[in-house]
Parts: sequence; structure tokens; C-alpha cells
Amino acid sequence: ALDAMDRPGLTAADFLVLDAQFHLSLAEASGNVVVAAMMGGLRSSIEAYVREGAERIADWDAAAARLRAEHRGILDAVASGDAATARRRISDHITGYYAGAALARS
Repeated sequence: ALDAMDRPGLTAADFLVLDAQFHLSLAEASGNVVVAAMMGGLRSSIEAYVREGAERIADWDAAAARLRAEHRGILDAVASGDAATARRRISDHITGYYAGAALARS
């Protein structure tokens, strides 16, 4: 999914489909079937507000570049077994998207 996100000319909609695949894959890789099932079950509602948020981002190309870098950083932390860094990067990734897409509560 991450390599596919690097393709030039990817639309925001296509990027977000791959983004959802990446996040679900992370949940599945955790080995926690409850977390994976919850992510799978919430997928359509999550995708709806993420798409809505993407429409509010003025510079989608810059946002997508940032998201790709964050995804790689998360994967690196997971692959190296650094749970604390992975947890922090995931939290920063999600809250950063919420803020950038004006989805954060005021």
C-alpha cells in the first residue's frame, strides 16, 4: 500500500483507499483480533470523515507527501520493534490529519 501511495498523479480518493488499507494492515499486524475487527468494522465510517476532511485541505499534494512520510516512519518503528515510537507516531499522524483537515474539535 505504501509503495502504491508513491505513484505520481494519484488522486486524493485513490490515496485514501490505500491509506485505509495501510491502517487496516497495521491493525491486523498487531495480532490483536479485537483491534483488527474493530478497524475493519469502522472502516466505512472512518473513510467517510477522512474523505470529507481531505476536501478541506488546500494543498493536498503537500499533505499527501507528509502522510506518506509519516506512514513510512510508523512502519519503520513497528518493524524495529520500537512500540513507544510507533505509538507516538501513530498518535501524531492521526491528530495531525484531524488538525490539517479541520476535523479536530475546538
